Amino acid sequence: MFTVGVKLICLFFVNIVIGYEQRGYLITSPTTFLEGSTENVCVSLHNITSPVTVNIALYSANTQQKLLSVSHNIFNNSIGCLELYIPSLNLQEAHLVTQVISKENPEINGNIEKTIIIQNKSLITIIVTDKLMYMPGQTVKFRIFVLSHTLKPHDSILNIWLEDPFSTKMMQWSNMNTQHGLIQLELSLADNAIEGTWSIFVEHIPNSVAEVKQFKVLEFVIPRFEVIVASKSSMSADADRFVWEVCARYSYGRVVKGKALLQIKQMRNSNFIPPEINDSALLNKESGCFNFSIPGSEFNLQPESNTPDSIVLTATVKEENTEVSQSTTITSRFSHAEFYLRFECASFFKPGLPYKGKVLLLKEDKSEVGAGIKIQLCLKVLLKGTTAMTSHGCWSYFSDFGSQVVFTLPFISKPQDIQMIMFVASAPDYPSKYYMNSSQIFMIGPTASQTVRPWFSPSSSYLYASTRSPVHCGTTHMIPVHYTIKNENESIYLFHYLVKSRGDLLVLKTYRPETVVQRYIHEEGFIVKSWRLPLLITPHMAPISKLTIYYFRTDGEVVATTTTLNIESCHPNRVRTLELGIFEYRLMF
Repeated sequence: MFTVGVKLICLFFVNIVIGYEQRGYLITSPTTFLEGSTENVCVSLHNITSPVTVNIALYSANTQQKLLSVSHNIFNNSIGCLELYIPSLNLQEAHLVTQVISKENPEINGNIEKTIIIQNKSLITIIVTDKLMYMPGQTVKFRIFVLSHTLKPHDSILNIWLEDPFSTKMMQWSNMNTQHGLIQLELSLADNAIEGTWSIFVEHIPNSVAEVKQFKVLEFVIPRFEVIVASKSSMSADADRFVWEVCARYSYGRVVKGKALLQIKQMRNSNFIPPEINDSALLNKESGCFNFSIPGSEFNLQPESNTPDSIVLTATVKEENTEVSQSTTITSRFSHAEFYLRFECASFFKPGLPYKGKVLLLKEDKSEVGAGIKIQLCLKVLLKGTTAMTSHGCWSYFSDFGSQVVFTLPFISKPQDIQMIMFVASAPDYPSKYYMNSSQIFMIGPTASQTVRPWFSPSSSYLYASTRSPVHCGTTHMIPVHYTIKNENESIYLFHYLVKSRGDLLVLKTYRPETVVQRYIHEEGFIVKSWRLPLLITPHMAPISKLTIYYFRTDGEVVATTTTLNIESCHPNRVRTLELGIFEYRLMF
C-alpha cells in the first residue's frame, strides 16, 4: 500500500497604500516541496504596471545556507511563475525567501520568508511477487515498479537484495537500472530453503530508506477443495433471522458433494458466552451450497447484561464417501444501528451565496444503504449577541442511489447577524429502540449534526464556485462563479485562477468575464452577480484537481474561493482494443 502526498497552496498578500491607490502583489507557493520535482512559485501584481524583478531563494533552516535561487521579471500587472527544481537536500524544512524589487515603485520592495516542508520521498516503489507463498525449490518471481509523485513511470538505479528469516542475505543485485520504471527479477529457492518469512529490499541510489516486501516459504499441501462462507462483517442486531450461505468448490471449479456443519460461538468483550449454536445440512448437489437460516431469538440479543457483540462462525464441509473435511472461520459483529449519518460539507458559509452539502448514509460494513430512505434535515440559527439557538424549520429529503442526500442552505434573513448555524439530520422511519423493560437503547436511531460559521470579509465581499460531478475529460467545462458587490456600478474585476493536481501547478491564468449576470439584490444591500469560467479539462487533471479563483478589490482585499474538480477516468494516451472473431483467433493459434 502506498500514499501520495498532498501539497497545499499558501497565499501571501502584500498591500501598499499610495495616496488613494492600493498596490500590492500576491505570492502563491506550495507548502511542501518534493525532492526530485519542479515546484512553481507564482507572483500576481495588483495595480503595478512597471517592471518588477522577483528573486526567489531556498535556504537551509538550520545553517541558513543558500541552497538554490532563481530570478524572473514581471511586466504590466500580470502573473509570473518561477520554476525551482528541488534536488536531494536531506532536509526536513527549509526557508523560502521571495524578494520583490521595483525601481519605479520602491515602496513595494521587500522580502517575504516562509517555512517550507521538504518531502524526501517523492518516489513510489511497488514490489509485487507472483505468489504470496512458496515451497522450497520453487522460483520466486517479482517485479519492481517505480513511479513519480504524478504516478508516472520513473527510471531509477536500484540496489536489490533478498534476506531469509534470519536476516541473512541470500541474493543481491547492485546498480540495477529500471526501464520505463520497471524491472523483473527471480530467485530459485534451494530444496532445503529455510521456512518462514523472507524479505525483498529495494534501495534507491543515492542511498535512501529501503522498501520491503515480504513473502512466506513453507512446506504445504494444496487442499482438495475450499469452503466459502458468504457473510457480512456486521449484522443488524434487530434482524429476525440471520442467513449464511456455505459453499464448497474444488480447485478446478467443480462443486463438492457432501455435508456442511455450522458452529456459531457468541462473544462479548472477546470472551465466549453461551449458548453455542450448531447446525448441519447436505450441500445442494448442483450448486454445492446451502443457506443456513438461524432465528435471531437464539442469540439472546435482548438481555442487556449478557448481549453478544460478535460471533465466531466455523463452517466445516465433509466430502461425500471420503470423509475428507475442510473448514473456514469468520467473525461478524452485531451492529446496533441500521445505518449511520455523516455530513460532508464545508464548515463555513458565505452570506448571500449558495451553500450546498451532503448527508451520507453509511453502513458499518460499507455496503449500500439504498435509495428512497427518508431523511429529515432541521436548521437552527444562533444570532450575534444571543446565547440560544432558534429553529428555522425542517425539511424532508429522500436518499438517492448513491446513498446520499444533497441539500442547499435555505434563505435566511440578515445573514450578517448570524454567529453560527447548525444542521441536524435524522431518519424518522428508523427511531431508537430499547431493551425489553429497560431504558437502555438497543437500536440507535441514525442522527448527525454539523455546525457552520459565516466566512469573514471586512467588505462583505464573497466569491463562490460550484462544479457538478464528475467532470468530463477532454471538454471545456463552464464553471458557475458567484460573487457579491456593494455598488452596482463597480467595474468587472480581473479574476485570477489556478488549477493544481497531485501537487503540480497545471494552469495559472487570468480571465475577465465578457458577460456578468445579476442574480438578485440581497436585503442587506449587497448585489449577487455570476459568470461562467471556461476551463479545458485535460487528462493531467484527473482524477481530482483543486481550482482556486481570486481577485483583488480596489481597496486591496483579496477575495478567493476553492473548489474540488472530480474528473472522470481518462488518460493522456488512449488505447483502442481490437476485437477478433473466433475464426481469426483460431487461425492465429
